[in-house]
Amino acid sequence: MGTEASSEYRRLFEVAAELFEAVVRVLAPGRSDVDVRAAADPILERADMWTMDTLVHGWGLSIEPPRLDATERTLIERPPDPVVFVPGMALVVQPHVLSADRTRGLQVGSLVVVTDDGPEVLQRHPMQFGVLEEGLSSQVDVEIESGGNRRAVSAVESVSETGGPT
Repeated sequence: MGTEASSEYRRLFEVAAELFEAVVRVLAPGRSDVDVRAAADPILERADMWTMDTLVHGWGLSIEPPRLDATERTLIERPPDPVVFVPGMALVVQPHVLSADRTRGLQVGSLVVVTDDGPEVLQRHPMQFGVLEEGLSSQVDVEIESGGNRRAVSAVESVSETGGPT
């Protein structure tokens, strides 16, 4: 916190961001969980990195189905959860990338809605690597429309002196 990040964490971020973009690109009507794994697996293999758990999951009060993982390089393995994407699905894409030795990790993510035209990422701020100073916070506000209903969602994360979220 408040210091320059190591090159290892910068590399983790680069791979996590690449993985995020690759997975988002396949969230289109008619595509499936098979497409998510086909997009994710080569990136993890090439980078010699792992994911902690779910790459994509449904949006709700907890980790809702479907839960989609990478095929081979996931620490917490579950049976495949087959799904075909349809317009209106709200999905959380959040690769939690781990180093090859699984001692370091970093997670990025956003809520994504599948539309007739493909994926719509609801995060308004660019995904970029940064270091937060103690006491600073970030807030994300999104509006979600589903079935004619509009709902506002807000999340706040601040950094404590221990470097973790408060």
